[in-house]
Amino acid sequence: MGVAALVFGILGLVTCWVPFVGILLGLIGLILGIMTMIKKSGNKAFGLIGIVVGGIGMIICVVITILAFVVGGAAMDAVDEYQLENSPTDSVPFNP
Repeated sequence: MGVAALVFGILGLVTCWVPFVGILLGLIGLILGIMTMIKKSGNKAFGLIGIVVGGIGMIICVVITILAFVVGGAAMDAVDEYQLENSPTDSVPFNP
């Protein structure tokens, strides 16, 4: 189970730029690593590394996801503001 924790932790770190995927894989690595550390047998080194790498991947993914939403919202606001500033004001509205 320690090797699985390590693999999922690494996958979580590699996919941390994909919103929510890195969080899910890192969380699986974190849970498997904790389970490995609790068990009496098994390779605890792989479990510990899985916990650390999965946690780092989750933190990076959360930060990237928050930044993506903030930057995306700011970009949409800027486009709306630009469209309002550059819309023709001398046009006559259609009134049937």
